[in-house]
Amino acid sequence: MSSPFRYVAELEASRVILLILQEALATNQQIACRFLIFFFHAFTAIVNFAAVVVRSPKSSLARAAFAQVENGVRLFESIQAGFKARDDLVC
Repeated sequence: MSSPFRYVAELEASRVILLILQEALATNQQIACRFLIFFFHAFTAIVNFAAVVVRSPKSSLARAAFAQVENGVRLFESIQAGFKARDDLVC
């Protein structure tokens, strides 16, 4: 990828990943929590945004990236403590 827009494309993809997790949790938190792949990708997205803030804090994207980091952390904090998918499977 030699496009000059690859950096912005990565940030946009990271934003969409967080949005997907947010919508999944809003739709049905119990089911969404069973799909750990959502959380793995969301964590990576948060790391992408954090890298923007750490590496170039004065850039025009830093403020928006920090807002996305806060949003992502809020999503992770919204999961109840000690949640285990197997607890939902017991009838």
